[in-house]
Amino acid sequence: MAPPAAEAAEKPPDYAALEPVLEEKGCLENRDIREVLGVSQYRANRVAQRLIATGWLYPILATMAFTGVRRGEAVALEWGEVDFEGGRIWVRSRKQSRKQEFTARDIGLHDKLRDVLLRHREHGPKGRYVFRGRDGGPLTPYELHEAFKKLIRGSDYEGIGLHCLRHSFASNLAAQGVDGRLIDHYMGHQTEAMRHRYQHLFPEKKSEGIQRLPY
Repeated sequence: MAPPAAEAAEKPPDYAALEPVLEEKGCLENRDIREVLGVSQYRANRVAQRLIATGWLYPILATMAFTGVRRGEAVALEWGEVDFEGGRIWVRSRKQSRKQEFTARDIGLHDKLRDVLLRHREHGPKGRYVFRGRDGGPLTPYELHEAFKKLIRGSDYEGIGLHCLRHSFASNLAAQGVDGRLIDHYMGHQTEAMRHRYQHLFPEKKSEGIQRLPY
């Protein structure tokens, strides 16, 4: 049976065509992301007692680089939303509505990120939230922003923002040939109708696409 005209005409978004635009916004190539993550890990190991390396900076940057989540989504992440056995992370997003309801999407858990988060869970502070702030509650976006600024100060990356990890995530997946509809799912760009329409197309590919990230 032929699909309805509206569905037949719909095409996956062309993320590859967006690469020049993303680059202008400060996108990082694979080697750049590896370097930023490497520096944050090195400093975390050198000065564990300071803000820039309280144990959460490297893990949270790795989480953002390997999932494309927004800053607010990253700091709100809870351990109950990290499914190590199933190989995925559930991300909650606040809808732009008067009721302020939440939507959730699942993102495949990259093997490298799985190892990072397992180590963080073992050695980091215990609690409900994956990344904890000074007061023991969830890390605040401001704390993350300030720590990231300190990390890249004086480096070739000074001036870039945390959103750059999100843009780079989409661009690098597109460069690896990942289906644009799948990238939309990871990024949380799907409408409710798109979510229902495509949920059966990618039962096992959600993790497959994430594993293509070569950082």
